[in-house]
Amino acid sequence: PSGGGGSLSPLEQRLCMPGFRVPTVMVHMAGLRNGQWGRRGVMRAFGVWHEEADKVAPETWVSPRTDRLLVAGPDMLRAGLASMSDFDAFAARLLLLGLLLGRRVVMPPLPKDARWAERAIEPRHLRAIEVGCGPDKQRVWLPMPHFKEPWCSGVDFLYEIDYRAVAPSIPPSDVSHIAAASLRVAPESAAGALITMSDGATPPASRVLVLNAAGGGGGGGSPLGWLPIDDWKRNEWKGPFARRVRPALEAAGLENLRIVRDCMHSLATSRD
Repeated sequence: PSGGGGSLSPLEQRLCMPGFRVPTVMVHMAGLRNGQWGRRGVMRAFGVWHEEADKVAPETWVSPRTDRLLVAGPDMLRAGLASMSDFDAFAARLLLLGLLLGRRVVMPPLPKDARWAERAIEPRHLRAIEVGCGPDKQRVWLPMPHFKEPWCSGVDFLYEIDYRAVAPSIPPSDVSHIAAASLRVAPESAAGALITMSDGATPPASRVLVLNAAGGGGGGGSPLGWLPIDDWKRNEWKGPFARRVRPALEAAGLENLRIVRDCMHSLATSRD
């Protein structure tokens, strides 16, 4: 911490602490009625959650904390979102794509000028929360809460504000940019990976893969809309695409796939 002198530390900047005071943080959780996972989500968004604490519940995680990242570029959300449920559908597709590509997702902030995004930070909704100061201020997404089950909190991801802190240390040679629409679901007749490039090639293997909306970012106007999630509206693995996803995740060594099912169901059926 800066202790009130000089520039703000990353944590002070994230919490928007006044530089002329001794940094102090108090979080009152008694009125946050969305359960233990919701409370973890709020603390994590503020940057005050210690990841070591997650080790006490290894059965509640489905994705490895790899340094291979999947980043949604800043132009991905400029169109196609008209409600919080639209963002939830995008988040579902992004998290699923990250799992299928073996990457840790970097979740982008909500659009700054959308009325629905303003409502999302109201206490009665609390589907997003504001962090940061000045040009760094953003509304970060909070997963759909449940009073005891992890749901999407068990599918690990970073926030864009987290990625911004480490991005300067990543060499440009470790970053690849591709159009989101250049990815596709491989035909059922094809052997190998479930997600490929449109020409059938393997997606870039660089440490950071950035998805851009160039050439169209989705289907039907929705970012990543080419990736189907309707199969999980019944909270089952029985749809044609879901039946392909499950063995693909199992082949990648992922466990606790009930968490993936619950996460996809919660977001695919969102009415926020």
